[in-house]
This record gives sequence, C-alpha cells and structure tokens, in this order.
Amino acid sequence: MFSGSLSFFCMMIMNIDLDYLDLSNNLLSGRIPDCWNKYILLRLRNTSLYGKIPHSLENCTQLGFLDLGDNKLTGIIQPWIGERLDGLIVLRLRSNEFHGNIPSTLYRLLFLQVLDLSLNNTSGVILSCLNKLIVMASVASSEAMTYLWEGSFDITDNDNFIFSFNDHLLVV
Repeated sequence: MFSGSLSFFCMMIMNIDLDYLDLSNNLLSGRIPDCWNKYILLRLRNTSLYGKIPHSLENCTQLGFLDLGDNKLTGIIQPWIGERLDGLIVLRLRSNEFHGNIPSTLYRLLFLQVLDLSLNNTSGVILSCLNKLIVMASVASSEAMTYLWEGSFDITDNDNFIFSFNDHLLVV
C-alpha cells in the first residue's frame, strides 16, 4: 500500500512510458498533481485526494477509463472532459465534492458506457442528453423516459486484458 503525496509520482514517472495507472485504495494525500500526459486507464479511486481535476488530464486524449471517485475533489466538473476526452468508456466521479451544473459537453462522449456522477453537489438535466450517448442508452419506455443499460465489457490493448467491468444503469 502506498502512502503520502502524489507529487513525488510525477518526478518518478517523467521518463517512463505508462499507459495504465491504478493507485486506487491507497493512503495517498494532497492534490492531484498537474503532470498527466498520456494514459488509457487512470484510477485514483478512494485515495483521499483533494482539489480540482488537473488541466493536464486534457492531454490524455486516448483515455478510455477515468475513475476519480470516492475522494475529496472540488470545483466544477470540467466541460473539457466532454470536449477533449471523447474516447471515454467509463467516467466515474462519484462521491466527491463537485458542485455546479453538469456540463452539457458530456453528450459528446459517444463511447461512454458508465457515467457515475452520484453523491456530489451537482445539478442540471442529464437525461436530455442520454439519448445522444448511443452505447449507453436504449429506450425501455418512451412514455416514462426510462433508459436502461446493462452489461459488461472488457478493456483490452493489443489483445492484452486490462480491465473488466460489470454494471447496470436505470434512470427514471
């Protein structure tokens, strides 16, 4: 188990070509440093990190899986997530301290299969853009505007297994 600040990590990986990083469930502290440049999978779930989502994550244009849930992150959910990270399959920001409106740019995430923004202080209508998320939304009842997604998927890279995810979604 790792403990301490993540800032040391930027120095450590500066010359290493990493695509996948999972530091979930560690005793990390402090802010998420602004040093990210190329990842496909980034999981920093349940690590007690705080502060805002660093802008350098904008550079991770191949990011398919972003899990920053169960931390103490603050600020707004950045609109550039929907603009720059258009290959996201999983976006998990649950159980933080985000506030403000849910950005409408999230509808641009056409490959998104899991969107978890629960347990934050955000507001806004997300249902109106769910039908634009073709992979995630299938209409179960058009009268009640109910969307249902259920399934599993594996994330692979060059036939190497990286991550498997099983989940379901029901929005009423």
